Order: sequence, then structure tokens, then C-alpha cells
Amino acid sequence: SGAISAVTGAFLVLLPRTRVTLIAFFIYYIFPFELSSIYFLAFQFVWNTFMSFGEVGGAGGGVAYVAHSSGYVFGIAVAALLLVFHLLPRDPFDL
Repeated sequence: SGAISAVTGAFLVLLPRTRVTLIAFFIYYIFPFELSSIYFLAFQFVWNTFMSFGEVGGAGGGVAYVAHSSGYVFGIAVAALLLVFHLLPRDPFDL
């Protein structure tokens, strides 16, 4: 799960202007909607960081929220370093 978070963190650096399609469920209604990847991944990072505080007392429910948060940070850092040192080609869509 931390590795998936690292990939999504790198996605945030490499393709920040991309819109993602999400599916929402409300009672009997299912509706897709689009959201900027920056907002979606920022929400995910804040949510996982906030939920990691509940793990301190041992009430985390077996979800590795700290691994998710650290995966986001690792993915963002590695992708940014790869761009800074020109190991990945720059693109107009990069941060």
C-alpha cells in the first residue's frame, strides 16, 4: 500500500493537471464526476495523515496509514529529484 501511494505521489508531480474520474454512490444513485488530481491526492494525503493519529493508541484497525503518508512523500520526492537531475524528460504538464 505504501508503494501504491509512492506511485500516486509521483503521478502528482509528473501529471498534476490531469483530471481523474471518480464514482460516487448515494443510496440507489451512481454518478461519475471529474476532479483535479491535485485536489484528490491532497485529500488522500491529509486523510491518511489524520487517520494515522488514531493508530497511536492501537485503534488503527490494521490499516497502515503511516505507510500511505510516507509513500506519498517518497514518491513526490523521488519524482521531483528525477526531474531536477534531468533523469526524466521534462514535460509541459510537470510541476
